[in-house]
Amino acid sequence: MGTMISKIVRTMSDIIAPLIFVYGAYVIIHGHMTPGGGFQGGAVFASGAGLLIVAFGAHNLQQKLKDKQVTLLESTGSLMFIGLGLAGLPVSKHANKDKAGPGMCADNRGCTREVNRHSGIPRTKTFN
Repeated sequence: MGTMISKIVRTMSDIIAPLIFVYGAYVIIHGHMTPGGGFQGGAVFASGAGLLIVAFGAHNLQQKLKDKQVTLLESTGSLMFIGLGLAGLPVSKHANKDKAGPGMCADNRGCTREVNRHSGIPRTKTFN
């Protein structure tokens, strides 16, 4: 099918690939404090996976990864994503409570009248 990659490339990719994955995790974890984040960290991870595919071939990589492991990683990632989204809901309610924008009041009393007066939209509910 193709020529075998040299032993030097395979040996160096064995050394460099874990470092690439660790750096990708670092970029993802510290993305909120530095430029970068999820997308850039994912790109770094993908480059590490690409390096392994080029050095060892996709067939060898698929043999090393078991279906159970991949399923567990996908499920864990999905549950973490959902959990973080749900964990942010109560925090965001309290974080935005005292931020009064145009047409809103900060103490939640009389907000209905203020919103109606500024926007002209009739509202029957009060904000609690």
